Amino acid sequence: MMLSSKRKLQEKPRTKTPLVVTHIFTLLFVTSLSAQSLWSGHEQRKFIGVELVKPHLRNLETTFTTSVLFLSGGLFVSPAIKLVGEVPFVHYAASGETREAGSAESGNVIGNLYLGVEIGRRPSVFYVELGFRLPLSTDRDEFFDLSRASEVGRVADPDRFEAFELYDVSWKLRLHHLGKLASNLFLHLSGGHSGGFALPRDDFINTPGLFQTFDYSVQLHYALQSLNLNAALKGRHLMDGRTFHLSPFKNQAPDRSIRHFDLSASVQLAGLQPGAYLIVPIDDFLRDNASLAVGLNMVVPIF
Repeated sequence: MMLSSKRKLQEKPRTKTPLVVTHIFTLLFVTSLSAQSLWSGHEQRKFIGVELVKPHLRNLETTFTTSVLFLSGGLFVSPAIKLVGEVPFVHYAASGETREAGSAESGNVIGNLYLGVEIGRRPSVFYVELGFRLPLSTDRDEFFDLSRASEVGRVADPDRFEAFELYDVSWKLRLHHLGKLASNLFLHLSGGHSGGFALPRDDFINTPGLFQTFDYSVQLHYALQSLNLNAALKGRHLMDGRTFHLSPFKNQAPDRSIRHFDLSASVQLAGLQPGAYLIVPIDDFLRDNASLAVGLNMVVPIF
């Protein structure tokens, strides 16, 4: 499903979110779960993190406030087991010709909650990551109609489009390898399996079906005192099915891969770790939706 300024969306009544947001954030703060992206993979005993992602959308004019927010956290319950979690949010507001064309002017959506576990002692050469997204999006209804806000959320980060998709369940299983190449240079390799599905609802044509992907990432990490630099090539290869929002991403397509480059940097400042990153899509049908995305993040350890 491509984003287009000419398609008119009827905005559905949305669930009032402030109380829900408060409860979810309180849960994350108390249990201190963790950030999912590689640039937030810190090893404090417990911490919370915030990511703000701003995609540069094609064919849509939006206000500066249109963005995606991820609240996350992490907690080691033993030397070899870390609990992780994430709550995604998205805000969309049209401007210019997009607003005049009748697209939904604004919308706020809470996405699907992620809960998972990482297994492996630190420092360890290998560790395993297993997690699920629960179907808790405030954009869900029986007809699988999506708001413009959810569509923006899905194209912001190709690694996490399930955060705003309407699957009944989605999952991921990944094996990570950490290696040292030189005194300040490290290699992070990961690979694994992701998937999702939704049960049919009275043969509605919009019901998302099954998909399964092989996920991979190659990342170089350079650490120098309080400065951290990262460069990564990340991708997902579709093994079966199709995704609901990217019509070319299906198992009959000549190229069944989603790939992008990530560049990021972070610094240590008085115990905090602020950072910034850039996501650059490689594939044409990804760039048809968003040419790039920029992000800011902050990791706050909890002592």
